[in-house]
Amino acid sequence: MSKQPQQHLPLIRLPIELGCLPEDTIVSAAEVALLLGWPVAMLRRREREGHGPGCLTAACGADADGYRIGDVRRWMASS
Repeated sequence: MSKQPQQHLPLIRLPIELGCLPEDTIVSAAEVALLLGWPVAMLRRREREGHGPGCLTAACGADADGYRIGDVRRWMASS
């Protein structure tokens, strides 16, 4: 009997944890959406429309994502 490789779910930090991270920490779209109370699809759409917190250029896209938490905090404060 062969063992199937164990699949791990991606780690998603809670909003309270996101508030304690250093400014340059990279967080996922799922974490930003959780912090904003939005579905990830809405975050992606708002980003495309130029109304979101702004993902890292190299990380934008459907499969890869990344947001600097400091940028997200500043965007939230200005919105």
